[in-house]
Amino acid sequence: MSACWFGGAVGSYRAWQSAIRSGTPHDAHACGQLGAAYAAMSVAGQVLHDAAHAIDAGESTRALQRRALWTRHVVETSCLTVVECMGRAPGDGALTFDFAQARRIADLPVYLRQGRADRDLASLGEMVSSAPEMAWI
Repeated sequence: MSACWFGGAVGSYRAWQSAIRSGTPHDAHACGQLGAAYAAMSVAGQVLHDAAHAIDAGESTRALQRRALWTRHVVETSCLTVVECMGRAPGDGALTFDFAQARRIADLPVYLRQGRADRDLASLGEMVSSAPEMAWI
């Protein structure tokens, strides 16, 4: 699920990056929002990468369950950051005149809502509250 969300955000980010790259002159505000989105996507990409390696390394079932819960939360938060930044940066042009991009921006939050955000966070909280030692990763 998280990887699909990430893929949707990557598609939106790349289209937005391309639009900014072709714009003249560069809008400093739009570039700043693109930078914020890049940072969010970098975190999500690294978390997904680390989760894949943890699975391959044979991490314990309990640790993988905990990792899955926080991975979904981090990826969801990162994707929402991309949606927010895209809405703030380019003005209404990207959402008014670029139908494909407007559709991507509208669809991503719908897919994110298909997750179990609050229930997952409650499960994660239960797991870490009973853990004898906190492992950050």
